Amino acid sequence: MDPSGSIMMKISDYCSTDDDCLNDGKCVKEANGIVRRTCYCSFGYFGQNCDRTFDAKPENDKCFNYDYPKDEKKYNKYGLFGEECFKKIALNENDFVYSRVVQDELEIILDYESTSWISIGWRPMEIDRSCRLFPDLENTRNKRDTRWTLISHSTIQMNESQYRSPIDLNLMPVPIPKLPENNGLLRAALLAPLHPMDCTDIVIGSVRDGRSRINDMYTRDRSTPLYDIWLDGEESFSAAYGIERDGRTIVMFRRRIAEIEPSDHPLGPGEIFVIYAKGQMMGSYSHAVKSALDQGPISDHNFYRQDEVKYHGSKSFLLSVTEIIRFAIYAPKNTFCFFRQKSWSTLCSICFCR
Repeated sequence: MDPSGSIMMKISDYCSTDDDCLNDGKCVKEANGIVRRTCYCSFGYFGQNCDRTFDAKPENDKCFNYDYPKDEKKYNKYGLFGEECFKKIALNENDFVYSRVVQDELEIILDYESTSWISIGWRPMEIDRSCRLFPDLENTRNKRDTRWTLISHSTIQMNESQYRSPIDLNLMPVPIPKLPENNGLLRAALLAPLHPMDCTDIVIGSVRDGRSRINDMYTRDRSTPLYDIWLDGEESFSAAYGIERDGRTIVMFRRRIAEIEPSDHPLGPGEIFVIYAKGQMMGSYSHAVKSALDQGPISDHNFYRQDEVKYHGSKSFLLSVTEIIRFAIYAPKNTFCFFRQKSWSTLCSICFCR
């Protein structure tokens, strides 16, 4: 945000050259993105400029290979992690999520069939529809109700000591800033049921030439997610790693289970609502309603550029009521559960717990 509190949506660069990306990171051009150039980080580093690493990295960990590609033979899944340490959940026949609870953190591994970007998002099951009023797009935080007026304070003598100015007891109290009224949404939209993408905490990761970009993001609605750092937040990961292997993208991130900031949602305890998605792959596009890419002449054959985040109806997007994944963490027992739901009202009886 800018100093006035409003969200700046101007196109920007996170880097100009590779020198801006620390620890052997690479500055990569992003076509048609809000951020035109961004850092892809070497294995073991993450953050806007690849300046962060996992401070609590254990030595000789049996579950995750923090020194990849060394010691690959010790880990049975891509040489990166030991599958036996994690609970595996199949999102579909090609995409999987692995998870384990480590003290007050949750470690999640996304293992998707894709060489484009991959993602997972979540929000509380019972979140109120007023969540759409965040972030404050009306910039009301710094606005005051104009009905309030201050009684003149000319009684203050300007020639008195600058350290001991008298206090005018007649001053009215400063009013509390107004809350956003509608954030640009119609009343009907504010009262409508939440769309699966509304008010969602999202992690999006991609890997290119052995380097990864893993972002902590948030979306109010069906628009492209925004970086947490634009919403007075930060990247809430304690660790983030990513590789590509055999046509698959594997991303690991750790985060505290508890909520950290307004653009974060807690990962438990209790059930939370989850969505997941991945990028369209060139030559195998999928749209709910056929697009020009599927059936006719087009001007831009590279509309879906590699690792460029665009939401245009891939069958891999979970944005409908046909299949919804929910998972829960029961903190007292460190339990991590997924529930597969085929409709809003029908919940299958299978629960995978750890």
